[in-house]
Amino acid sequence: MDESHGSRSILWKLALLTCGPLLTTALSVWAFSQVPADAVVPVHWNAIGEADRYVSRLEALLTLPIVSIVVSLVAWLVDMLGGVQRNVVPGWVLISLMLVTAHGFVLQAALSGRAVLPRVIVGVLGLAVLALAGRPSVPAGWRWAAALLGCAVLVAAFAVPL
Repeated sequence: MDESHGSRSILWKLALLTCGPLLTTALSVWAFSQVPADAVVPVHWNAIGEADRYVSRLEALLTLPIVSIVVSLVAWLVDMLGGVQRNVVPGWVLISLMLVTAHGFVLQAALSGRAVLPRVIVGVLGLAVLALAGRPSVPAGWRWAAALLGCAVLVAAFAVPL
């Protein structure tokens, strides 16, 4: 591997790992002036789609950006230190995508005053499991199990009545 390829690879990984934190932070900064100061925001929903945890505007807008930043920093450190696998960045990017999606639903609930159905969140989780099942670093036996689990979660997300 030549030096230019190595620096491109590092820049590419850095870009991927900073997108999630930047997006969640930018959305929170924008939403801070949009959400009333006394708003109580739903941030968790049970299996039948009812909101079962509410927090203040500040907690709702800060939690997932902070978690996203921490996840990206941990991913960067694991990758730089060699990690358990050769390239852990794609898995971490998928986790970051899930955090951005969850943050989008929290913001939607904060801005509209009503909680969204959790079906989409569960569906994204199913797609994430399916994506992980296709990774070559996953042992063949586990790929089948992950693929079946991902399909089952997708079916549950849209077929089970809420």
